[in-house]
Amino acid sequence: MTKVDKQLPTILDDLKVSVNDKNEIKRKADYRQMNNLLKVSMYKTNNPVLSTPKVRDYLKPNIVKILEYKNFPSDLKEIIYNLLVETANDNLYLCNKNIQNLKLKKVSDSKVALFNKSIVGSYNPKSNQIIYNDNNSFSHELLHMSSTTTLTNDFLNKKDVPVIFSGFERMYKNQEQFKGLNEGYTELLNRRKFFEGDYNTNSYSTNVYLLRILELLEENKEDFEKAYFYNNTEFVYNTFRKYGSSKEFFTLMTYLDFFSDTKPYIKEEVNEAIDLANEIIKHTDDRNKIDSAQNITDEYFKNHPKMKIKKLY
Repeated sequence: MTKVDKQLPTILDDLKVSVNDKNEIKRKADYRQMNNLLKVSMYKTNNPVLSTPKVRDYLKPNIVKILEYKNFPSDLKEIIYNLLVETANDNLYLCNKNIQNLKLKKVSDSKVALFNKSIVGSYNPKSNQIIYNDNNSFSHELLHMSSTTTLTNDFLNKKDVPVIFSGFERMYKNQEQFKGLNEGYTELLNRRKFFEGDYNTNSYSTNVYLLRILELLEENKEDFEKAYFYNNTEFVYNTFRKYGSSKEFFTLMTYLDFFSDTKPYIKEEVNEAIDLANEIIKHTDDRNKIDSAQNITDEYFKNHPKMKIKKLY
């Protein structure tokens, strides 16, 4: 096994499997090497720079000043202002940093049709550009922009090869880790902050519902959100490990990555992932959390009836 000080481990190496081979998906769900990666926390919640009151207090006012001279469409500015209202000041450090030179590009409806998607959007950290085709895709990519930083890869002694941290995701060269976790939680926040908590979405829908269940493991949702904006994937792992095993954690990470990249979903995998998430919640012995997880599950299958498998018990 390659050590973390020589090469950054990757989940995707274990995820490139046949869409129809669920046994292969299960077999490759044991990611012992990823435990090493989780110990490498280069941008923690207790970052000393962010703990300085002077830095924390000026973030929102400074972003407002920046927007005053930005030639952004008025409806997009309103979305950014809404982000400021809905987000704790401490969580806006990267937003303040990236928005200063942020570029926007709208994709035409004809290109959207070409991609055969309902929405098209992306955030490129290298060019610091958001590509979007409507307000929904813009608000999702705005969250990516507000949670992305590029760091020199000192711990690998390769200063010319940066590591990109975006929310819970980590990108190194052509490797991506925790993409499904990150996309699911990004869209969860998108629906919560900009769509009044309407989680019935076509974007990463299964991931959103799984993250809503896993979020129940943490007593304070604000702590989960703070970990996202501070790129603290280790927080998610440690929270999960209070009630589930390392293997169960990486099994769910496998499913989340699988659902973020593959359509149509295989309903057997969807049901297995949701069942596993509910089992972890049961380990809390908290009736309110268990009932909430079941309600989220019922809501998912109500909105996606074709994904439900009839139980024989």
